[in-house]
Amino acid sequence: MFNRPGLIKARAATHTPDKTGTIWEPWLTRDAITWLEAASLNGGRGIGLEWGAGTSTPWLAQRLSQLYTIEHNLNWFNKVKEYMSQLYTNDISWKGILLESEDEGEPFYQGSDKLFHKKYSEAPGVPDDLDFILVDGRARNACLCTAICKLKKEGGILVLDNAERKNYAKHSIPQSWDLHKTTNGIWETWVWISK
Repeated sequence: MFNRPGLIKARAATHTPDKTGTIWEPWLTRDAITWLEAASLNGGRGIGLEWGAGTSTPWLAQRLSQLYTIEHNLNWFNKVKEYMSQLYTNDISWKGILLESEDEGEPFYQGSDKLFHKKYSEAPGVPDDLDFILVDGRARNACLCTAICKLKKEGGILVLDNAERKNYAKHSIPQSWDLHKTTNGIWETWVWISK
């Protein structure tokens, strides 16, 4: 599998199969992964978007008919793209979209490059009426706003990883949507269903 430099080592103490995904699954909470497996993502016919490439990319691509992935880091994007081309041939529909950031040293949620965050969060080239969206990259507040508009109006699934962070605008999600909160005791993954 692929690894951002030092990421697996840094998360080794908390990244265990009972708490979160294995290296073959998304790095969400274990309960969120189990919930998504049971949801079946529209029976494999769904169209999805993820902000932030990683172990979620091949996992989601296997469960959706079309997956769009937006990534900000060129080196990481190339690793994921190479891995996806080795893993899948013509039987899977994945489109990686690279939108590079100038503020690479800033934390994911505090970046100073506002123009980049606007373009990144707008998800250029991604259609509306999506069945599934995962927000797990940069500019998460802006991505949540876009996700609300791009998700299908009923039965769409929206996932926010690291939802325990206070600065994420979870209040922007419509109150009428069903919410499933999951935690592994260290971080949280929240899942909404639009309605």
